[in-house]
Amino acid sequence: MTTLLGPAAASSRRAVLAAGAATLLVSSVGRAQQARRTYRIGVISPTLRREPSLDAFFDELRRLGFIDSANLSVDGRFEVGTEDLDAVATDVVKQAPDAIVCIGTVVVRAGQRATATIPIVAGGYDLLGSKLVSRLRTPKATPRASASSRPNSMASARKS
Repeated sequence: MTTLLGPAAASSRRAVLAAGAATLLVSSVGRAQQARRTYRIGVISPTLRREPSLDAFFDELRRLGFIDSANLSVDGRFEVGTEDLDAVATDVVKQAPDAIVCIGTVVVRAGQRATATIPIVAGGYDLLGSKLVSRLRTPKATPRASASSRPNSMASARKS
């Protein structure tokens, strides 16, 4: 998902990523502080852990008060090959995370096949064009999403 787009695109991705993280977890911030609960996030990605979009996602979670090893536990599956996606997605779902971050269209589809109840934060190049969502504001029988139309956008998506 590396891109050569300029700072404006990187800033836009960060803003969209922030919206996705906020949509998924902002209502949980108060509960996280009150209940001292540890929230679990599964990550499935064909990329390395230090990918810029993932860094931005985790930066935003930290800004919202979700700190890895404090009140956040991350089960990351990185550099996953396409032949392993369904098995990896099923295994992540078995861990019962509060949300699953899926990077790439084929990864999002594997996540959707594995669960219809766990929210998916989707990172992809074209969520509309790949038909992962029918529209970005209020999708019908497809994942809910909030994303930019720019390449490398991140979106919060959940099966309806």
